Amino acid sequence: AGAMGGKNTEIDENTKRILLESATFSLYNLRKTQMAHGIFSEAITRFTKGQPAFGTVPALQLCLEKLGVKNLDQVTFTDQNSVENQPNSDKSLIVISLSDLNQTLGANFTVTEVKNTLENVGFIVDTNTEQLVVQAPLWRTDIHIKEDIYEEVGRLTGFDNIPKTLPTRSFKGSPKNPLFALKSEIRNILSDVIGGSELLTYSFVSKALQQKVGENIEDSYEIVNSISPELQCFRQSIIPSLLEKTYENQKAGFKDFVLYEMNQVAKKSLGMQADQTPSLESHLAICLEGDYYQIKQICETLGRRLGFDFKFTDFKSAQYPYFEPLHSVDIKVGQTVIGALGEIKHFVLKGMKLKNVAALEINLVPLLSLTPILRGAQKISRFPSVTRDLTVKTSDQVSFATLNQTIEKALKRDNFVYEIEPVSIYRQTENSETRNCSFHLSFASTVKTMSADEISDIMKQIAQNITELGAEII
Repeated sequence: AGAMGGKNTEIDENTKRILLESATFSLYNLRKTQMAHGIFSEAITRFTKGQPAFGTVPALQLCLEKLGVKNLDQVTFTDQNSVENQPNSDKSLIVISLSDLNQTLGANFTVTEVKNTLENVGFIVDTNTEQLVVQAPLWRTDIHIKEDIYEEVGRLTGFDNIPKTLPTRSFKGSPKNPLFALKSEIRNILSDVIGGSELLTYSFVSKALQQKVGENIEDSYEIVNSISPELQCFRQSIIPSLLEKTYENQKAGFKDFVLYEMNQVAKKSLGMQADQTPSLESHLAICLEGDYYQIKQICETLGRRLGFDFKFTDFKSAQYPYFEPLHSVDIKVGQTVIGALGEIKHFVLKGMKLKNVAALEINLVPLLSLTPILRGAQKISRFPSVTRDLTVKTSDQVSFATLNQTIEKALKRDNFVYEIEPVSIYRQTENSETRNCSFHLSFASTVKTMSADEISDIMKQIAQNITELGAEII
């Protein structure tokens, strides 16, 4: 009902009696019907804008007048409830001040001009010195407050006709928004230094996409009156949207690309704000065709340029279910986990027809309270450096982050510089419970040339740390 008439009820040359019905319908139910069946009739277009129930009887009365029905005062209506619940005219009266209207619009209207403008479109206006008492027409359900009247006057008389007068204000600049400043700095790094492409995707996603990436749909805010089935829920994270764009780029034949987006996310578990609106977080997400090491390198470059010391720990972020746990890490600043990075799970790649993809997502808000580290000249050694290649056999229970930290623990010394470069991860069979991780080590003293015994002690310390971890050097 309210969408389109049926074939068996249409009027033709054999019709003798017509039943007139004046009714309104739920705009939310009709929106679902419209989207489900693709109906865009005149009736559904009107009802989805919201028609008041108390307007049904006046509409029927007007129809009878147009049809020339006599003695309308003797006509009774079946829905007496609609008549009894007509809005109280006293409650729908809006009192406006002419001086306040002129100050708000920056105009110089007279009482007569305002009165004539509103009455020409069906408003009832009662003037009293500088005040005007306005009653909106029955069909104008969008008029509730005095600002609605001000907008109506400005629109009808033409906003372009209002004199252009600059407001009086101080020349003191407004304070810088720290979040905008951080986003601008991130944008310069990712676009100019790394060569990434910034995207702006919809903040609303479909339930089907959330299911593909393994997100909990129950934790999403669902839009009751969504304009499309593809835009049903407010997204919990940005990466799923970037994965869709990654597929489009891979399908078009592009390979070496980096996509990123900065936008807001929301979910029920974040709670509500004081004004009972959903709490929002500002996130940065980066997506590329590649592996763990490539996305980690971008994260390190970003942190170094911003002046933040990003640390990588064992992956425990349940809010990112699409990351492969064995090839992912949490990102920490101090003691706060701000996000995660890693490779996308195989079942997600298969479901979205993607090649190997790695991504990261971080919450930008915690960074606003931190003081960036001012990095001076980087310490280098003028003495010969030592290089070693190292392959460690470890179980799947030991993450890469833990292994990297174990090696780094033996290299952290005074007057010492070092670099740990991951080379490869090898698994003998797909079902093998162990894997071989290879690293390239480079280290040197900043005060002397290292002796063979000192180099040997360092390698023994690395071997001891790895053994304590339950792994072995091969």
